[in-house]
Amino acid sequence: MLITCIDSRCSPTMLFGLEAGEAFVVRNVANFVHPYEGQHVAHENAAVGAAIEFAVTVMDVKHIVVVGHSNCRGIKGLMTRDDFTTDLVGNWVKVGLPAKEKVKQLYPELSFDEQLSLCEKEAVNVSLKNLLTYPYVKERVKGGGLHIHGMHYNLHGRLTSWDIVRK
Repeated sequence: MLITCIDSRCSPTMLFGLEAGEAFVVRNVANFVHPYEGQHVAHENAAVGAAIEFAVTVMDVKHIVVVGHSNCRGIKGLMTRDDFTTDLVGNWVKVGLPAKEKVKQLYPELSFDEQLSLCEKEAVNVSLKNLLTYPYVKERVKGGGLHIHGMHYNLHGRLTSWDIVRK
């Protein structure tokens, strides 16, 4: 399963050389995964949550990869706004606030562009952490039947990756 941004510059089929049907792909603004909310999931989070549940419990995926990218406008929106309650985009990207706060706190001396780049990667970590709030994801990761990975694609061609630590 690949969870990627909707930005056409980071097409998962292009990045990984995939053919149709080789991966279960979910795309959204800034490749966010919201925390598990059970049966009472907020409407705007339901599609991604349902896709995760389907991929893990029905499709029996062995790997979930969250792929962020450079120059992400969704992350830029997260980094530049203060009000997240007035529209759907704000409500969606506010899940990345822990990434924004961490970068701002740890790297106040860096330029905005440098902070933005760090936030793109840290936002992937937020989504990885949120994946583990899904009980069926957590159970399969703990048992070794599911592996969760983070990736960041620099639009100039560099792809970096990391794995989540199993607990």
